[in-house]
Amino acid sequence: MHWIQIGSGYTFSCALGSQRTATCWGSEGSDYEFGQDDAPDTLFESISVGTNHICGIRETGAVECWG
Repeated sequence: MHWIQIGSGYTFSCALGSQRTATCWGSEGSDYEFGQDDAPDTLFESISVGTNHICGIRETGAVECWG
């Protein structure tokens, strides 16, 4: 798989892969872990990474946020 979009927050990073799934890593175990690593198992058109959260536009046009 290759990556088509990437973003970094305070203690984590997320990428959107060519299969349109989000993968996040880095915050687990830190004092600032708020579930950022738990990317939903769905397809996204794009993602946007904030300080402690991530939002994505699903293929349906709905917005989903986590972290």
